[in-house]
Amino acid sequence: MRHHAGLTRGSRLLLAAACLGTLGCAAASDGSNGEAAELSTAEVLATLQALDEAVRQKDTATIAGILTDDYTYLSSRGGVRSRDWLLRDLLGHPSYRLDHSERGEVQVSLYGATAVVSSRWRGEGTYNGEPVRDDQRCSLVMVKDAGRVRVAMEHCTQIVP
Repeated sequence: MRHHAGLTRGSRLLLAAACLGTLGCAAASDGSNGEAAELSTAEVLATLQALDEAVRQKDTATIAGILTDDYTYLSSRGGVRSRDWLLRDLLGHPSYRLDHSERGEVQVSLYGATAVVSSRWRGEGTYNGEPVRDDQRCSLVMVKDAGRVRVAMEHCTQIVP
């Protein structure tokens, strides 16, 4: 798939998502000179580890650098949240505290410059004085753009015992 200058980032993301099931999307462009920018499993895992560590540390500057500008979070209750919400209203909120978190059962599927990652994320902490205990299946869409691996979208579904 080649980058087209007339497409917005959102349009490119939708186009990339539509290509995931086709054989013709084996190579994708990073937009830098029309050259293919293959994404590796090692790059995906390193970015995921950096994201998780930044979340544990409430390092919103690092998190902001890992998320695309149009990052979207989809909740298990159908909520749609923006990058700004995640950085300011959740992770950056003074009442948010994460005492423990872990990510496991990670599976990475590569499609040129795009990766679809599934995992299980568990975390415990507090938000607005209320205890939070998450055990979720999460899927992330990660992209390599201009040499950087970033998270474009995430959807987490709470596992109900």
